Amino acid sequence: MKIFIINTVFNVGSTGKIVYDTKEYYERCGHIVKVAYGIGGDVSEPDVIKYCTSAERYAVYFLWKFGYNEYKGASNTVKRIARAIEQFNPDIVHLHCLNSFCIDLYGLLNFLSSKDYKVVITHHAEFYYTGSCPHAYNCTNWIDKECNNCLLPNTHKVDLFKITPHTMWKRMYDAFSRFKPESLIFTAVSPWVKERADLSPITNRFKCITVLNGLDTTIFCHYVNSDEIIDKGKYKQIAFHATAAFSDNENNLKGGIYLIELAKKNPNILFIVAALYTNINNSLPSNIRLWGKAKGSDELAKLYSNADVTIICSKRETFSMVTAESLCCGTPVVGFKAGGPESISLKEYTRFVNYGDVQLLDEALHEIIQMGYNKQDISLKAISRYSMEEMSRNYLKVYDLLLG
Repeated sequence: MKIFIINTVFNVGSTGKIVYDTKEYYERCGHIVKVAYGIGGDVSEPDVIKYCTSAERYAVYFLWKFGYNEYKGASNTVKRIARAIEQFNPDIVHLHCLNSFCIDLYGLLNFLSSKDYKVVITHHAEFYYTGSCPHAYNCTNWIDKECNNCLLPNTHKVDLFKITPHTMWKRMYDAFSRFKPESLIFTAVSPWVKERADLSPITNRFKCITVLNGLDTTIFCHYVNSDEIIDKGKYKQIAFHATAAFSDNENNLKGGIYLIELAKKNPNILFIVAALYTNINNSLPSNIRLWGKAKGSDELAKLYSNADVTIICSKRETFSMVTAESLCCGTPVVGFKAGGPESISLKEYTRFVNYGDVQLLDEALHEIIQMGYNKQDISLKAISRYSMEEMSRNYLKVYDLLLG
């Protein structure tokens, strides 16, 4: 089988690592794979191409500041991808997350439908079925009102292009309406996302299949001798929090302020925070230790393994790699209901409560700690569910289904 994969990034970030892992697996299985990506440094592999220049992306980003449609992107990107696809002549074209100012998404969809390629599109975020919003939160306008009378604030101080959520919704609807139902299958990274996609007039005439994200379980597994990585000191237990951005701003969607409240309630528990970025304006409780960015996946896996519980405070997640990584390392998870996490988790080793309810979160934390789980049991069950191999096999099943 010849497979052409398109994503924003390659071998960095969650979706970039997924693309890298599936490419490696498909090639080991004897398939021929080509990848196109838009952001990042040059990759010196003949079967990996970059379709967007930094200048093009920054130009689109600049225009977006004045109201330009970010999914319209740069027109030359489609020409480059179209030329590569036609030369490669794939059996399957698989689109992942294409929402970072680097591609004319409508133009790409129109090209693929006009040539009647067999296409798989993965919902990592919500924009394919909402028409614009990566996270729609509690809004339902994309379901029944075509995003008319959008309640979200306009973030552009100057709006030169007069692009509304409704016009973006309509552009996405029109782009997908050109596909034959038998030529396109969507996949969703969680049951929660599939339920949402099936509600959307943009995407609900196409089949949607849940394929959970996978990770490298040779790294994310239980490390028996991991306790040397953290000096527990006087504390009885360790709670771990991994996030892209840790902040005490109440508007931060990763919920750092709730973790701080939880730490204040539990002075005998050490809270380790590993974050790519940190923005703290007030003093933190003494039992919160800022780890910074993990030096690599190995260190991150050892931090998970060393903890008694992992805490998730996000308002919305379509999947939650933190949940999967923690469970594969043998550590149970406590968090807020955010959509994806509670729908993909191993129920017996996780507890999720209503968003923002720190009292219930605290009760769930102590319930989980008192259970005294066997970490090796958790790890083995999680690895069978979240492995890169399992994800790749399930994608191949979708390709076979689409090809008949």
